[in-house]
Amino acid sequence: MSDSAALSNGLLAISRGGPDDSGVFVDEQMCIGLAYVRLYILNLSPLGHQPMMISDGLVIFVFDAEI
Repeated sequence: MSDSAALSNGLLAISRGGPDDSGVFVDEQMCIGLAYVRLYILNLSPLGHQPMMISDGLVIFVFDAEI
């Protein structure tokens, strides 16, 4: 199983309650993986899709907060 598939399976395991959005980022060269799942309870905008990436691609992050 690939690292991306393992992260996706982990998201499925915690996705009770009907997630409306999820995302996975994997950089196998750097051995880094980020996964995120959320409900559209507060934010209906697609701009809230995660993992988020700074425009130059050097910073990729997920967070659990409301800004």
